[in-house]
Amino acid sequence: MKCSNGLYFTDRESLAREINNITCYYDLSAELIADAIFNNKEITTRLSQTEIDVIEEYQRQIAEELLTHECDKGQLVSAAISHATLAAKWKDKDPDCYRKCRAPMSWPWSPERWKPTNPRRDMIKGIALLLAEVERQDRLNGQGVSA
Repeated sequence: MKCSNGLYFTDRESLAREINNITCYYDLSAELIADAIFNNKEITTRLSQTEIDVIEEYQRQIAEELLTHECDKGQLVSAAISHATLAAKWKDKDPDCYRKCRAPMSWPWSPERWKPTNPRRDMIKGIALLLAEVERQDRLNGQGVSA
């Protein structure tokens, strides 16, 4: 498979690594994209709506919230815990009250960045932040795309 810059990919893993280097597409789908392109076959794995929502949220966080792969150690986990804790503990069913909740002490960023939406959405945000943390740690440890 020839790349636009003249490189040839001899296997799907090297193509997946190259896809991962494209900032706007750095996510779990790189391996699936590489598999589909390199092997020229249909992707047989179907993602659940929740998995799709997590991937879309992860991409949104990078694009809109300016989440970088160089976030300080612990910030992503703290933010994820903040979202998940609010979502898990929420008892009041009033959505307006939920959206007005203040940022918890565990929230690592400015209060202006705290934007609770609803319990499901905030759980998705938390999972996407944990995904970002795992990928950050993998990069620090020199791990590439898993086989």
